[in-house]
Amino acid sequence: MKAFTTTIIFISTLLVFGCTRVVYTHQQVVDRYKTKQDVSNRFGQPVERITLNGTEQWLYNLDPSTANMSTTDVTQFSRFKRYIIFTFDAQGNVVKSESHGVDLAERRPDTGKTIGLVAGVVALIVAIVAVATIHVNPGISFGG
Repeated sequence: MKAFTTTIIFISTLLVFGCTRVVYTHQQVVDRYKTKQDVSNRFGQPVERITLNGTEQWLYNLDPSTANMSTTDVTQFSRFKRYIIFTFDAQGNVVKSESHGVDLAERRPDTGKTIGLVAGVVALIVAIVAVATIHVNPGISFGG
């Protein structure tokens, strides 16, 4: 019985943290960064930088296993599994962003869906236990 209770608690905990809703999409979050200062404040130093014809591009490697140590000036960006590139005009304003393998969407817990999911899983487990108990002890009657 202790293992059963532990399993129920574990599954319930996973479900509580599993249901979320998107508050701001990836693009809405990226659109918040209007200037070099905004981008720098959020992401720090870029891994690579390209300066060409009055524009500047910053590449951020967002692979968690790789730390951004210092900026390297390049003529062509390396491609990482997870990255974001910001392009700035001569005044330092963001004019474009490009990303791959990155989702900056902001999510919040969705309580209603979580409660429904937990209730459904608990009901399923109770039904499975009831059926298993009837098969093991055919003389047991539920509610009769």
